Amino acid sequence: DYDIKDICELMGVSRSGYYKWKNRKKSERDIKREELIALVDLVHADHKTHGYRWTAAFIRLEYGYECSDNYVYKCFRFLGIKSETKHQVHPCYAIGYGTPVNYRKRYFKGELEKKNTFEKRVLSEEPKFVQKRRKQAHSGDVSTFEKERV
Repeated sequence: DYDIKDICELMGVSRSGYYKWKNRKKSERDIKREELIALVDLVHADHKTHGYRWTAAFIRLEYGYECSDNYVYKCFRFLGIKSETKHQVHPCYAIGYGTPVNYRKRYFKGELEKKNTFEKRVLSEEPKFVQKRRKQAHSGDVSTFEKERV
């Protein structure tokens, strides 16, 4: 719809530079990228339940093609691939991660009470040796207290 001359002028590129870019051959890097994308798509078609890490390892071992896990992940994203799970995905029921409020109150209330009472009991009780020394000091039996201390 637009004249090439006007578009090149708008972009600040010469017309000859535009045509040179348009008619250039694909680089070796572009060719390898397209091969890897096709290979990832092929492997995923055969193994739909496997993720990008497994796919990358499979390509390295079976095809001898050097590729990183991260690059295969980018290929997955480019192709719009998500691996299918073999099992049912359960929702996360950790507190603060979309857990229903009534579920939190019902299930975790008892656990929190147990934790609080345990902490109170542990923090309020003194160790046995401290209790024993206190009794000795209050009973007036200082000699026994002093002997054990030395």
